[in-house]
Amino acid sequence: MVAQEAIDYINSQIQKGVDRESIKTSLLNKGWKGEDIEKAFSYLSPTPQKPPSSGVKTKIVGWLYIILSPFGIFSFLFGVFSFITGSQIDFNMLLLMLAGLASGVFCFVLGSAIKAHKTWSWYAGLGIAGFATLGNLFTLISSFSLGLVIPLLIDAFMIYAFISEKPLFFKTTN
Repeated sequence: MVAQEAIDYINSQIQKGVDRESIKTSLLNKGWKGEDIEKAFSYLSPTPQKPPSSGVKTKIVGWLYIILSPFGIFSFLFGVFSFITGSQIDFNMLLLMLAGLASGVFCFVLGSAIKAHKTWSWYAGLGIAGFATLGNLFTLISSFSLGLVIPLLIDAFMIYAFISEKPLFFKTTN
Protein backbone atom coordinates (compact mmCIF):
# COMPACT_ATOMS: atom_id res chain seq x y z
CA MET A 1 0.00 0.00 0.00
CA VAL A 2 1.26 3.45 -0.88
CA ALA A 3 1.57 5.94 1.95
CA GLN A 4 -0.94 8.76 1.79
CA GLU A 5 1.91 11.08 2.78
CA ALA A 6 3.65 10.51 -0.57
CA ILE A 7 0.43 11.01 -2.53
CA ASP A 8 -0.33 14.25 -0.66
CA TYR A 9 3.22 15.52 -1.20
CA ILE A 10 3.05 14.77 -4.94
CA ASN A 11 -0.35 16.49 -5.23
CA SER A 12 0.92 19.60 -3.42
CA GLN A 13 3.99 19.79 -5.68
CA ILE A 14 1.90 19.35 -8.83
CA GLN A 15 -0.37 22.19 -7.64
CA LYS A 16 2.75 24.38 -7.38
CA GLY A 17 3.70 23.49 -10.96
CA VAL A 18 6.68 21.28 -10.12
CA ASP A 19 7.46 18.71 -12.83
CA ARG A 20 7.35 14.96 -12.25
CA GLU A 21 11.12 14.40 -12.36
CA SER A 22 11.79 17.09 -9.75
CA ILE A 23 9.15 15.61 -7.45
CA LYS A 24 10.64 12.15 -7.90
CA THR A 25 14.18 13.40 -7.18
CA SER A 26 12.96 15.21 -4.07
CA LEU A 27 11.21 12.09 -2.75
CA LEU A 28 14.26 9.92 -3.50
CA ASN A 29 16.42 12.39 -1.54
CA LYS A 30 13.98 12.07 1.38
CA GLY A 31 14.49 8.29 1.43
CA TRP A 32 11.51 7.05 -0.54
CA LYS A 33 12.00 4.06 -2.83
CA GLY A 34 11.55 4.57 -6.57
CA GLU A 35 8.97 1.80 -6.70
CA ASP A 36 6.85 3.47 -3.98
CA ILE A 37 7.10 6.83 -5.75
CA GLU A 38 5.85 5.33 -9.03
CA LYS A 39 2.95 3.68 -7.19
CA ALA A 40 2.06 7.00 -5.57
CA PHE A 41 2.03 8.65 -9.00
CA SER A 42 -0.23 5.88 -10.31
CA TYR A 43 -2.83 6.68 -7.62
CA LEU A 44 -3.19 10.21 -8.88
CA SER A 45 -5.84 11.15 -11.38
CA PRO A 46 -4.45 11.96 -14.81
CA THR A 47 -3.65 15.60 -15.39
CA PRO A 48 -6.43 17.41 -17.18
CA GLN A 49 -5.72 18.00 -20.83
CA LYS A 50 -6.56 21.17 -22.70
CA PRO A 51 -9.89 20.60 -24.46
CA PRO A 52 -9.53 20.19 -28.21
CA SER A 53 -10.36 23.17 -30.35
CA SER A 54 -13.76 23.08 -32.00
CA GLY A 55 -12.40 24.59 -35.19
CA VAL A 56 -14.64 27.65 -35.05
CA LYS A 57 -11.85 30.06 -36.01
CA THR A 58 -10.86 28.19 -39.15
CA LYS A 59 -14.51 27.65 -40.06
CA ILE A 60 -14.87 31.45 -39.99
CA VAL A 61 -11.83 31.69 -42.27
CA GLY A 62 -13.40 29.12 -44.59
CA TRP A 63 -16.57 31.17 -44.76
CA LEU A 64 -14.52 34.31 -45.49
CA TYR A 65 -13.00 32.60 -48.53
CA ILE A 66 -16.43 31.38 -49.66
CA ILE A 67 -17.89 34.87 -49.21
CA LEU A 68 -15.04 36.33 -51.30
CA SER A 69 -15.53 33.84 -54.13
CA PRO A 70 -18.46 35.63 -55.82
CA PHE A 71 -16.38 38.79 -56.31
CA GLY A 72 -14.06 36.96 -58.71
CA ILE A 73 -16.95 35.24 -60.44
CA PHE A 74 -18.87 38.54 -60.74
CA SER A 75 -15.88 40.19 -62.39
CA PHE A 76 -15.96 37.39 -64.98
CA LEU A 77 -19.71 37.76 -65.47
CA PHE A 78 -19.34 41.54 -65.77
CA GLY A 79 -16.88 40.98 -68.61
CA VAL A 80 -19.27 38.55 -70.32
CA PHE A 81 -22.13 41.04 -69.92
CA SER A 82 -19.94 43.80 -71.38
CA PHE A 83 -19.17 41.61 -74.39
CA ILE A 84 -22.84 40.73 -74.91
CA THR A 85 -23.86 44.38 -74.81
CA GLY A 86 -21.36 45.24 -77.52
CA SER A 87 -18.33 46.47 -75.59
CA GLN A 88 -14.99 45.56 -77.03
CA ILE A 89 -12.92 43.20 -74.93
CA ASP A 90 -9.18 43.44 -75.32
CA PHE A 91 -6.64 40.85 -74.26
CA ASN A 92 -6.07 42.44 -70.83
CA MET A 93 -9.80 42.44 -70.12
CA LEU A 94 -10.00 38.79 -71.12
CA LEU A 95 -7.12 37.93 -68.78
CA LEU A 96 -8.81 39.80 -65.92
CA MET A 97 -12.07 37.96 -66.60
CA LEU A 98 -10.35 34.57 -66.55
CA ALA A 99 -8.35 35.47 -63.45
CA GLY A 100 -11.57 36.54 -61.73
CA LEU A 101 -13.28 33.28 -62.62
CA ALA A 102 -10.29 31.19 -61.51
CA SER A 103 -9.85 33.08 -58.23
CA GLY A 104 -13.56 32.87 -57.48
CA VAL A 105 -13.68 29.12 -58.02
CA PHE A 106 -10.42 28.65 -56.10
CA CYS A 107 -11.69 30.70 -53.14
CA PHE A 108 -14.87 28.64 -53.01
CA VAL A 109 -12.99 25.31 -53.16
CA LEU A 110 -10.40 26.47 -50.63
CA GLY A 111 -13.04 27.83 -48.26
CA SER A 112 -14.95 24.55 -48.38
CA ALA A 113 -11.75 22.56 -47.76
CA ILE A 114 -10.76 24.80 -44.84
CA LYS A 115 -14.16 24.30 -43.24
CA ALA A 116 -13.68 20.53 -43.61
CA HIS A 117 -10.11 20.82 -42.21
CA LYS A 118 -8.42 19.22 -45.22
CA THR A 119 -4.65 19.04 -44.75
CA TRP A 120 -3.76 20.72 -48.05
CA SER A 121 -6.02 23.65 -47.24
CA TRP A 122 -3.96 24.47 -44.14
CA TYR A 123 -0.88 25.04 -46.31
CA ALA A 124 -2.77 26.92 -49.03
CA GLY A 125 -4.81 29.05 -46.65
CA LEU A 126 -1.88 29.97 -44.42
CA GLY A 127 0.28 30.75 -47.46
CA ILE A 128 -2.34 33.00 -49.02
CA ALA A 129 -3.02 34.77 -45.71
CA GLY A 130 0.71 35.26 -45.22
CA PHE A 131 1.27 36.74 -48.68
CA ALA A 132 -1.81 38.93 -48.33
CA THR A 133 -0.51 40.20 -44.99
CA LEU A 134 2.88 41.03 -46.48
CA GLY A 135 1.29 42.80 -49.44
CA ASN A 136 -1.07 44.80 -47.24
CA LEU A 137 1.74 45.61 -44.81
CA PHE A 138 4.07 46.86 -47.55
CA THR A 139 1.26 48.94 -49.04
CA LEU A 140 0.39 50.35 -45.62
CA ILE A 141 4.01 51.30 -44.96
CA SER A 142 4.57 52.82 -48.40
CA SER A 143 1.30 54.74 -48.64
CA PHE A 144 0.38 55.26 -44.98
CA SER A 145 -3.19 54.36 -45.87
CA LEU A 146 -5.18 53.63 -42.73
CA GLY A 147 -7.77 51.93 -44.94
CA LEU A 148 -5.53 48.86 -44.89
CA VAL A 149 -5.75 48.41 -41.11
CA ILE A 150 -8.94 46.34 -41.32
CA PRO A 151 -7.62 44.00 -44.05
CA LEU A 152 -4.44 43.58 -41.98
CA LEU A 153 -6.50 42.66 -38.92
CA ILE A 154 -8.45 40.12 -40.98
CA ASP A 155 -5.19 38.68 -42.33
CA ALA A 156 -3.79 38.47 -38.79
CA PHE A 157 -6.93 36.67 -37.61
CA MET A 158 -6.64 34.19 -40.47
CA ILE A 159 -3.01 33.42 -39.63
CA TYR A 160 -3.86 33.09 -35.93
CA ALA A 161 -6.74 30.74 -36.75
CA PHE A 162 -4.57 28.49 -38.92
CA ILE A 163 -1.76 28.31 -36.37
CA SER A 164 -3.96 27.81 -33.30
CA GLU A 165 -6.09 25.12 -34.95
CA LYS A 166 -3.32 23.35 -36.88
CA PRO A 167 -3.92 19.97 -35.15
CA LEU A 168 -7.43 19.82 -36.63
CA PHE A 169 -5.92 19.71 -40.12
CA PHE A 170 -3.40 16.97 -39.39
CA LYS A 171 -5.23 14.47 -37.17
CA THR A 172 -6.73 12.52 -40.08
CA THR A 173 -5.44 11.65 -43.51
CA ASN A 174 -6.99 13.76 -46.25
